[in-house]
Amino acid sequence: NFWIILFLAIFLSIIQTSEIFLIFGIKINLIFSFIAALAFSEVLDKDYFLISILIVIFSKFTPGIDRESISILIAILLFFLTSKLFSTSVISVYLLTLVSTFIFYTILDYQFLAKNLLLVLIESFLNSFSAILMYGLINKIKSF
Repeated sequence: NFWIILFLAIFLSIIQTSEIFLIFGIKINLIFSFIAALAFSEVLDKDYFLISILIVIFSKFTPGIDRESISILIAILLFFLTSKLFSTSVISVYLLTLVSTFIFYTILDYQFLAKNLLLVLIESFLNSFSAILMYGLINKIKSF
């Protein structure tokens, strides 16, 4: 199961760099959605961190650590900590992804968030919906 989830993480990271999931000019953040779904699944903690770090590595094709990578790493920590504080449910996955998208944009570029609040809100809803779908997929994979 670990290898299937790892393959899915790498696959989603590669898709994230394309324009496949562009909806009305808004790109779903598959990385956030997948990390949120992983945080609420019962993957072992060390496996969760390994997969999360690999997601960051494969989602960036430029050398070095930039603000986006740092934000994603902070989000990984947030997802991990929050998943231990909330019950495992679809509502928790949805709310965590919604809030984390806003935190991501606050850290990455708060001015963009202030100027494009509606756009970020729409992306937050799309990310949350995507996270719920991935949560269901991960649970199906785990049941094999």
